[in-house]
Amino acid sequence: MIKRFVCVAQAAALLALTGVPALAQGETLGLSLRSATSTRAGSDGSLPQRGFEITFTGSARAKDYTFTLKEKDSGAALGTVDAAKGDSGVFLPADYDIAAPKSYLLEVTANVDPQRAGFERPHTVSREFEAPFSCGCPSGTAGGFLYGDGETVPFAVASPQQLQHVNAHLDKKFVQMADLDLGGYANWTPLGGNSQDSFTGTYDGNGYTVSGLTCTGRDRSGLFGAIEGATVQNLGVVGANLSTPRGMAGAIAAGCYDSALRRCFALGGQFVATVQTAENPQSSAGGLVSQPMNSTVEDCYAAGITLQACYAGGLAGSFSSHAGPDYSTVRRCYAIPYSVKAYGTNYAGTINGSMNDLCVIDGIGYQNITDPSLPALSYIRTVSGITNSNSSAISGIYEVAAGQQDTFSFLSPGGAASAWEWGSADITGLGTVAVPVLKVFSGHPYTLSGVNA
Repeated sequence: MIKRFVCVAQAAALLALTGVPALAQGETLGLSLRSATSTRAGSDGSLPQRGFEITFTGSARAKDYTFTLKEKDSGAALGTVDAAKGDSGVFLPADYDIAAPKSYLLEVTANVDPQRAGFERPHTVSREFEAPFSCGCPSGTAGGFLYGDGETVPFAVASPQQLQHVNAHLDKKFVQMADLDLGGYANWTPLGGNSQDSFTGTYDGNGYTVSGLTCTGRDRSGLFGAIEGATVQNLGVVGANLSTPRGMAGAIAAGCYDSALRRCFALGGQFVATVQTAENPQSSAGGLVSQPMNSTVEDCYAAGITLQACYAGGLAGSFSSHAGPDYSTVRRCYAIPYSVKAYGTNYAGTINGSMNDLCVIDGIGYQNITDPSLPALSYIRTVSGITNSNSSAISGIYEVAAGQQDTFSFLSPGGAASAWEWGSADITGLGTVAVPVLKVFSGHPYTLSGVNA
């Protein structure tokens, strides 16, 4: 069965009589919008094919019909399909734009029965329409989604405007379909800006990145402001510039509650990701996430980032957990910050600035940095060693010395079951160095098959 996601415009066109065409005057062509909710992404990662569901009233005089979709401005053909005599509906696979609304032209040709060729001729009618948003938002909405339903088929995020529009659907599922540059936003509005209006869905970066992120003056500063009961995975943030006067800052997320971050990274590269909060007993900054509480962080890294807060850490500002059976877990991660500083007598660490209650730390690598405010071999608070009075189950802490690649063996880079492979990164303060990188960024798990591919 062909997987399909159907998205078309609501319209109706009168098929007019010209000479003696195979279509009789009064026959109608209808286009309707509906989601193919019975189709799901395949196990191979392919998403349902995009296209248009067309319903029509045929003619006993026509042999069959040919439906062709074109871009209105360029005239480029996006897809074509034939419908047999007696059909009342057809699916037209089409490579329509999923990033922004466009106008399209649907051409329908009624073909002549060979036995009537001397009496009738083929006839073509056309109908112009604009593909509507699949998220149900009204026409003209900035960043409306054009693919997916947010439930069985994730909304496709293919433009910065669509990424910002996630704020209108915080409990849905999303998949990113391109690298996105947020440089057009002078001050980004975080997705799920606070704990009362958190992002609670699933966001799959699909092996793509977000760059040019600037977010200042917010209590929660980051790509996501607050996530709760959510999953964010397969996403990279490059060159973020974050600041908050009194709250939390983290490249992927500021507040992170009962959530999971998997296979994500934050990288300064040539553009230093500055994460700085004002002096406040509760302020925290983390290269990847500010305050993960009762959350899981697995197979992630942060590098080349400058951080300063009351609690500052190369990976997270502060790991914490509620009392009870749940706890925060961080596994198979590493951090190579450019600079980590704490205000006053507060805490800074290469991995994280502080830990509270029960947390599990296992399989973590760090590279110590030359910073007079950071004690040697510091990775948890300002303590040397692998224990912490506020935590338990802390094991597998590895110092990653420059040039000693074998110290990354805890990640098993290149192993069949590992999320990691050897690559390189341009890290501020170190230049281009060989480090483990995430396999998912070598390709994209979810693909959208093209009709004309």
